[in-house]
Amino acid sequence: MRYLFVTLIISMLFAAAPAAAELTVEVTDNSVCPCSTLTSDNFEVSLKNADESDQEYLIQLILPDKVLWSGFIVPEETLAPNEMKKISAFITPSCWVSPGIYQVGVKVTSKSTGEVSAEEFAVEVLKCRWVEVETGAYDLCQDKETIVDFTFVNEGTKDEEVRLYTSEEWATPSVDVIEIAPGEEKTVEFSLMPPEGVEGDVEIMLYLDSELSYVKNRKLIEATVRDCYTTLLSVEPERRDACPCESADFDIEIRNAGLLEDEYTIRYGGQSSQMSIVSNGTGKIAFSIEVPCDKEKGDYPVEIEIDSNDPVSSEVTVGVLTSDQCYNVHLSSKGAGKTMSVSVGESEIFEIVLMNNGRFEQRYELSVDGPAWVHISEEELSVPPDAEKVFYAYAAPVYEVEERSYPVKISAVGENEEDSVDLEIVVVSNFTLTEEEIEVDIGIPTGEVVTGVEEVENGKPWSQIMMISILAVAVVFVLVLRFVIMMR
Repeated sequence: MRYLFVTLIISMLFAAAPAAAELTVEVTDNSVCPCSTLTSDNFEVSLKNADESDQEYLIQLILPDKVLWSGFIVPEETLAPNEMKKISAFITPSCWVSPGIYQVGVKVTSKSTGEVSAEEFAVEVLKCRWVEVETGAYDLCQDKETIVDFTFVNEGTKDEEVRLYTSEEWATPSVDVIEIAPGEEKTVEFSLMPPEGVEGDVEIMLYLDSELSYVKNRKLIEATVRDCYTTLLSVEPERRDACPCESADFDIEIRNAGLLEDEYTIRYGGQSSQMSIVSNGTGKIAFSIEVPCDKEKGDYPVEIEIDSNDPVSSEVTVGVLTSDQCYNVHLSSKGAGKTMSVSVGESEIFEIVLMNNGRFEQRYELSVDGPAWVHISEEELSVPPDAEKVFYAYAAPVYEVEERSYPVKISAVGENEEDSVDLEIVVVSNFTLTEEEIEVDIGIPTGEVVTGVEEVENGKPWSQIMMISILAVAVVFVLVLRFVIMMR
């Protein structure tokens, strides 16, 4: 706008100038580089006195800008009538003048008459100083550094010292200033690392400002910023109860929900492992926490840490149980209860329930503490956790057994626990023989029935002994038969 204003003024002056003097400007070469000079070899200013008397003239050089342009012309000349003279002059655009077409004027004023003559001519400032760079479009990740290379080329004819900077704090060059000779190329690394919160399409302006000339280049860097790394962590279960000397097992699943493959370091319970997971892929780890045998009851947290471009962490709990919670067995009598009557020469059965209330399958040794005529069906049992098994106790008192109450103790002993059940067996007689109830036909011919028995050495009749023996054999047979059937 300023140059246009000056041009308008020059045009107005030229339009208003009378023919007081004949002023001509012949330009042979009007192109010039910034910081270079147009001299009389490039343009020639001639002045002729068209008046009939001697004239003194004031001569001015009108430049596009008094700050960015400098120049000289002989300020005064005295010419005789019809005398013509070449006027020495030069013009220099400074290094800060941008390439383009500029208007320069020469004004001549007669001191005696005030008449004015003026001429203007164009000066082309060439692009003799320039530093070019090509940028591009980039996909960037939040909190992830991306290094890009930009190549700078000095397309001018002069050395340049260029300062580099951008419109974003997170886009920085590896050097702030480069010195670059004409025709030279220099590559500079730029670090692009958008912080969290910057997302989507971003325009970054790259500035090139010469410390020596007008060169001020601007280039746009286009970037698409995304959250490239997202780690999803799940641990199952969140809590695991375990006994002393036992291990608590957990499963870790890591999902890479980001856009790029990532490296993961997993730390858990004093252990660590590493893995690579592609975008939308998953990785799984099974690990165990060993509970020391002397660990007291309580809840113990275990930290799980995932180191990656998107680090995450979680926590699981190991609940340490008491020995009673871990190992527990219970014996009970089912059906008839803990007391049972049994007749001499007969048998009765106790149904015993062994319940494993612990957390592990256990093998139990079974035993009976009582009379020799009490037996159990199993010597050992293996029982899963939270399950029960049934076995049997048999009471079969023989005839010599005294009729009274007998205590019996059934025990189950495991590796870490034991239990017992106390039973009471009352032995009773199922019949009673007296001399009055026994009548024996001894075959007396008279047909009389004689009441009495034949004595033997121990004072008992032979007939009673024979009857008892027959009954005893029958009872034993029945007992054996029942035992065989129940064992099946």
